[in-house]
Amino acid sequence: EMNGVLKGMLSEWFSSGFLSLERVTWHSPCEVLQRISEAEAVHPVKNWMDMKRRVGPYRRCYFFSHCSTPEEPLIVLHVALTSDISNNIQKEFPHLGAFSSLSPIPGFTKWLLGLLNSQTKEHGRNELFTDSECKEITEITGGPIQETLKVMLSTSEWVKSEKLVLALQAPLMRLCAWYLYGEKHRGFALNPVANFHLQNGAVMWRINWMADSSLRGLTGSCGLMVNYRYYLEETGPNSIAYLGSKNIKASEQVLSLVAQFQKNSKL
Repeated sequence: EMNGVLKGMLSEWFSSGFLSLERVTWHSPCEVLQRISEAEAVHPVKNWMDMKRRVGPYRRCYFFSHCSTPEEPLIVLHVALTSDISNNIQKEFPHLGAFSSLSPIPGFTKWLLGLLNSQTKEHGRNELFTDSECKEITEITGGPIQETLKVMLSTSEWVKSEKLVLALQAPLMRLCAWYLYGEKHRGFALNPVANFHLQNGAVMWRINWMADSSLRGLTGSCGLMVNYRYYLEETGPNSIAYLGSKNIKASEQVLSLVAQFQKNSKL
């Protein structure tokens, strides 16, 4: 009942009547530019010159703010202006029918560290790694697997060891697949980026190892990224199946990794 009341109140407070849409330019308040640059997670802003290009010629940037906090961006939209892009693409790639994103996986490292922490408290319990993986990782790190990985995965230091990177590939790939496919919030994907693309009718297509080796990528998702693939003729049915029945359309690669995880876990 409390959830319903809060949902109703928040829906009213953040209805379109209380939101204002503003364009961002290089002459916008410095605080607004700073907040937009710091909040950008998909394509991190490198420096002020990079930010200047994003709000410069042939670009448009807009943000929604609430009337009570007029210079606090709630939703940001970046637009690139171009001419005849649809016609050009159709001429150059007449058979193009599938489109794909390369997306970050925010929250994966935090979720994984939570699992490692819970298993550390239950001595002897191991549902994340196979016996051979435990042996190999322990030999490389020289310490108890859960405790050691909790420390190492909290930083980017672990990627300096080629042996450890190779040893962690299989377990982290299947753990990530389960995080994206199996972890839910009210029946929908827990990961916000996954939930966004699945609502739009995408297929959870491919998990990519070491696709983002930046500090942000390593600390946020252990360097993993994921492709969401769009088949134009399937987006409608996929979206309906996800929103109506909470069914996730996934590729054989993702489903295979999920099955591997389930063999080794009771989560």
